[in-house]
Amino acid sequence: MILARRQGWIGVDFGAHAVKIAQVERRASGLRLVRAAIARRNEPWAPAIGPDTPAVSSADELRVALDMAGGFGRRQAACVVSMRLYDHRGLRVVGSSASMAAQVQQEIATVYGGSAENRLYDYWSVESAETHPNADNLNLLSLESDWSNRVYDDLQTAGLYAELLDGPPLALARAVHLSNPEQGAAPALIVDWGYNRITVSLVSGDKPLFVRCLRDCGYRIVLEAVEKSLGVNAREAQKVLTDFGLPDVPGKAVDDLQHVIADTVADALSVVAGELDRTMSYLKMNRRASAPEAAWLFGGGATLRNADRYLERAIGMRTRLWTLDGEENFRNQSGVCPLPMLGSAIALSALAWSDS
Repeated sequence: MILARRQGWIGVDFGAHAVKIAQVERRASGLRLVRAAIARRNEPWAPAIGPDTPAVSSADELRVALDMAGGFGRRQAACVVSMRLYDHRGLRVVGSSASMAAQVQQEIATVYGGSAENRLYDYWSVESAETHPNADNLNLLSLESDWSNRVYDDLQTAGLYAELLDGPPLALARAVHLSNPEQGAAPALIVDWGYNRITVSLVSGDKPLFVRCLRDCGYRIVLEAVEKSLGVNAREAQKVLTDFGLPDVPGKAVDDLQHVIADTVADALSVVAGELDRTMSYLKMNRRASAPEAAWLFGGGATLRNADRYLERAIGMRTRLWTLDGEENFRNQSGVCPLPMLGSAIALSALAWSDS
């Protein structure tokens, strides 16, 4: 019992490019990451996943990740799947809680018609100090039940008991709050640079106020540019980007290969910068009362060396790689796990002590 109370759940992040798992322990000094692993997929999920796409099993990747991490003292798990599979909508609703629930159900029915009954959904309201009369005050996330059933089956096959399925913006908001509790409810920006898309969230405390998904600018386009230009495979491209990456300061590369990489990925990064610029312009116009002062970078894109410096210039805001305790990576016998890729899994593990 003492061990069970001390150990968090097993957090599982079923990503489009990899399955990430993590477990934290509660100690007198705070939360500490004690187990983690990242099992990359042999075939990443395609960016075009539609309603007729069969739900893909992640059982093999989950088994590999569990073997890599090893030593789990409990079997309860909380999970999240790639934001690519969720549909997010910002809504403006009024009235009582019952009325809000009815309006959400109507939105689901209107958007999905006959397939509405096959979707799981959750929503959360946000208080807004914005003066815009049509500012969204509710966020709605939904997911096809085929995918939720698939991940629950995968967890069960691995001998894990599924406590809950979460949404990526909610998990990452909690991750930021876990690592920076002194920030309180001060607004912050989350940039989750995933394989197929970027998800930008404006958060206050542990709650997302605003969420926007930026399609066609995921880390995939950076990797593919390097693969094509240098004639390497995906793993080799990832190593080049991790080891060398971008110049710390534009035009001041410390290695010739950084010049080559900067030229190679320039077009891909211009797509990323353009989408981020449009999002920041929207926030400045419509969310001025919740303007963030700092941004946190998560996801596979955070493994690009100096990605935080690049994004800092792109969005005009201090940007940091997310970390739980100041360490950028977690090291164990299975290798190195970048902390920004484990944010969701860590936050899910910590839900073991949540009162909600």
